[in-house]
Amino acid sequence: MIADQVGSELRMFLLISVLITGIILLIFFRSFRAVIFPLIVIGIVVVWVMGTIVLLGFKITLLSGIIPPVIVVIGIPNAVYLMNKYHAEFAMHGNKMLAISRVVRKIGMATLLTNLTTAIGFLVLLTADITVLREFGIVAGLNVMATFVVSLILIPGVFSWMPPPSAKHLRHLDLKGIDKILSGIDLIVHRNRPMIYGVTILIVAITAVGIYKMNALSYMVDDLPEESTVKKDLKFFEENFSGVMPLEFMVDTGKRRGVLDVKNLKKIEEFEQFLASHRDLSQPVSLVSFVKAAKQAFYNNNPARYSLPDNRERAFILRYMRDQSDNSGLFNSFVDSTMQKMRISLQVADVGSDKMDSLVNQVIIPGRDSIFADTEIKATITGTTPLFIKGNKFLIRNLRGSLLLAFGLIAVTMGLLFTNFRMIIISLIPNMIPMMITASMMGFLNIPLKPSTVIIFSITFGISVDYSIHFLAKYRQELQANRFYVPLAVSTSILEIGSSMFYTSVILFAGFIIFAFSSFGGTIALGILTSCTLLISMITNMILLPALILSFDKANYKRGERSLIDDVDPDYYLEERDKDIDLNRIKISNRHPAAE
Repeated sequence: MIADQVGSELRMFLLISVLITGIILLIFFRSFRAVIFPLIVIGIVVVWVMGTIVLLGFKITLLSGIIPPVIVVIGIPNAVYLMNKYHAEFAMHGNKMLAISRVVRKIGMATLLTNLTTAIGFLVLLTADITVLREFGIVAGLNVMATFVVSLILIPGVFSWMPPPSAKHLRHLDLKGIDKILSGIDLIVHRNRPMIYGVTILIVAITAVGIYKMNALSYMVDDLPEESTVKKDLKFFEENFSGVMPLEFMVDTGKRRGVLDVKNLKKIEEFEQFLASHRDLSQPVSLVSFVKAAKQAFYNNNPARYSLPDNRERAFILRYMRDQSDNSGLFNSFVDSTMQKMRISLQVADVGSDKMDSLVNQVIIPGRDSIFADTEIKATITGTTPLFIKGNKFLIRNLRGSLLLAFGLIAVTMGLLFTNFRMIIISLIPNMIPMMITASMMGFLNIPLKPSTVIIFSITFGISVDYSIHFLAKYRQELQANRFYVPLAVSTSILEIGSSMFYTSVILFAGFIIFAFSSFGGTIALGILTSCTLLISMITNMILLPALILSFDKANYKRGERSLIDDVDPDYYLEERDKDIDLNRIKISNRHPAAE
C-alpha cells in the first residue's frame, strides 16, 4: 500500500512543484522564456534523478520518492540568480553577450559553492548505517551538483541565441514594493542593532525551552496515512487483541530435552502469565500452550483441563510431545530438534518507541530475571520489536552525527572562503538560529524526532548557508569598491542582493510546503518544518547577518589582500572593469555651456 501511495504522490508532487515554481517565475520575471527554459533544465535533472536510482540499483522508497520535486525546488534558485544577474548586467550596458559572459564569471563560483553546501547536507547521510538514508543522500547529493552543471551550461547557452530582454523583462529589477521593504531593513540594521540583538537573545532563550521539550519517538507504522484501511485495521487489533507487532523470546533450558521437564514448563508458564498480565501484550503462544492443549484433548476436550500436567499425568501426556513429527511443522516452529530450546511468541501494540523501550527494559526484563533467577533457564528477547527499539536509537544517533558532520564540513568550507575565524562565526550564527527555532517548534508542538524529521536539519542547513554565501560575496565586492567602508558596503549589499534572496526564499517555501499535502505523516512534517526553517533563515541572513557584520567586521584588511570569497563574484567596480568598456560608446557633454 505504501509503495502504491509513494508512486502516486511522486507524480502529484512533481507536477505541483513544477506548476508552482513556474507561476512564481512568471510573476517575478514577467516572461514565459524565464519560465520555460529553467523548467527544461530542471526537467533534464529530474530525468537524471530517476536514471541514477535505476543505474545504482536502488528502489523508489518513501524518501527517494520526494527527490524529484525537491530537485525542482532546489534547482530553480540557480536559475533565479543567473537570470537576475543577466538582466541586471544587460540593463547597465545593453550588451547581451557581455552580460552573459559576466554572469558566468561572477555568479558561476557563487552557484558552485551554494550547490556544494546543499549537496553536503545530503551527502553526509552516507555516514548513516541505514540503507534507505544512504541511498537518499547519494542520489540527492549527486543530482544537486548535476543541477549546477546543467544550469550553468544551458541557461547562459539558451540566452545567448535568444533575443535580448525587453523593457518588460527588466521591470522586475525595479519592484517598488520590494525596494521599500529592503530600504526599511537597511534602516533597521543601521539604527536598531541593539534591538536586533535583544530580540535574537530572547528568541534563543525561548528556543532553549522548546529544545528541552523535544523527544525521539517513532512508531512501527509511523508513515501510514491515518485514514488508510491498514491503519484502521491495526487500531482494531490493538484495541481487541493487543496489537499485531511480533515480540519473541528464545528460551534455553540449559539441557537436552529440558523443555519437557514439568518443573521448567511451570516456570515458563509463570513467565507467560506475567507477560499476559500487561494490557499491551497478547496471550503468549509456546510449547506450554501445546502441552495444555494435549491434556485438554486427553480429557475429551474439557476446557477445565487446560493446564499443565501434574506428576501423575506427566508420563502419558508428555509422551505425545517426545516423538512429535506433525506434517504442518508447527511443533518444530516452537521447539528445536534437541528439545533444549523453545520459543515464546506474542504480539505487542504499536505504543511508540519510548513506551515500548520502557516496557521491554523496565518491566519485561526485570520480571524475567526475577522469575528465572533460581533456575538454569535463560530467556532472550528477539523478534521485530527489540530490533525496532534498537534501530530507532541507532538511527537517531546516526542522524545527529550526520548533522554535526554537515556543520563541520560547511564550517570548513566557509573557513576556506574567508580565511578569517571571525567571519566564519558571523556567517554561521544566522544559519544556526533558524534550526534552533525549528527544533523548539518541534518541542512545543510535540513533533517527535524521527527519521523524517531529523534529516530536515542537515538538509536545511546546507540550503540556508546559500543565503550567507551570496550576501557575503556581494558584501566583499562592495567593501573593496567602497574603500573598505563597512556601512556603505552593507547597505548596498542589502539593497542589491536582497531581491534575489527574497525570490529564492518564496520559491523554496512554496516548493517545500506542498509536501504538507502528503498522506504520510513524516513527509508532512518534512514539508512544513523545512519551509519554516528556510523562511526564517532568509530573515536572519537579511537582518541579523548585516548587523553582525556592522558590529564585528572592522574591515582592517591589508590592501591587495584577498580571500577565496573575493573570487565568488569578482570585483567589477575597480580597474578590472575598464577592460570591458567600449570607448567608442562614451559621449561627453558640457553640463555648464555658459561657463565657456
